[in-house]
Amino acid sequence: MQKEIGEYNRKPERRLTVGAEVCSQLLPSILQSFHCQQPDAHIQVISAYPLDLVKDDLDFLLKAGSAAEKDFLGKSEQLLLQEEILLALPREHPLERYFEEKGLRKPLRTTEVNNSFLQCEFVSKGLGISLIPAKSWNYVYENRSIVLKNIKNWDLKRIVYLSSNPDRYQTELSKSFRQFLTAYFTELGTTGYEKCI
Repeated sequence: MQKEIGEYNRKPERRLTVGAEVCSQLLPSILQSFHCQQPDAHIQVISAYPLDLVKDDLDFLLKAGSAAEKDFLGKSEQLLLQEEILLALPREHPLERYFEEKGLRKPLRTTEVNNSFLQCEFVSKGLGISLIPAKSWNYVYENRSIVLKNIKNWDLKRIVYLSSNPDRYQTELSKSFRQFLTAYFTELGTTGYEKCI
């Protein structure tokens, strides 16, 4: 029995549980690339918002906040990305021309949607305009019905950060995944975006 326990303890843990409150649309490319480096890793992904009730059961949790929050991240939280917030308009929307000529003021009314895909679908169907992150919503750039614009005089930014449970043991796989995410988001942060598609 002692021998079996010793053998088990020498086997590296190859399982991770990752929660994604944000950036769920990036996860397929993240995991595809990570599996090239760690082909035997077993990764469970939980994508929802919020994940507060299950955060203690996760190895990592991808979260977002306002740019001002980056100065208040805790020891178990790591900044991955800071990105601008852009205005998304349906192509040929009257505000597109107005925005070019005069700039834009804050809207009188707002509607919140906690699903990024649904939010972009509303915009592309002409059912409103939206504020979206410049980098992490990569599929927006493939949607030719949406035009993206900078908002002058608004310093709108958000952060994406990685949270981990400090009481949870960090396996070699966990450490590798953290390093991989850091490199992935560093590269994402250095790529440009088109202001108008």
